[in-house]
Amino acid sequence: MNDGKPVFSLEEIEKIADLAKLELTQAEKEVFSGQFAEILDYFRTIESVATDDIPAYATGDSSPHFRQDVAENSPVSPESFSEFLENGHFKVPRVIE
Repeated sequence: MNDGKPVFSLEEIEKIADLAKLELTQAEKEVFSGQFAEILDYFRTIESVATDDIPAYATGDSSPHFRQDVAENSPVSPESFSEFLENGHFKVPRVIE
């Protein structure tokens, strides 16, 4: 579906790589640009599938499968697997400017 033109500019690839904390060579940036274009083509293909007559919750089985929505205490505490906590919340580097 892609007509051969990169969907993402090299500047956009560099921004994405920076947000993901990746250091890419020029060749890798060009490869990623093509790969991103292919991924977007797959999404366009998926978008073209007629799904108007299929309910969003369809599983092939027409009987609903519900469970009780009951809050339970987790046996895992964030403190046990992360040192990046501040006042009970995870502290991460800012990625959106």
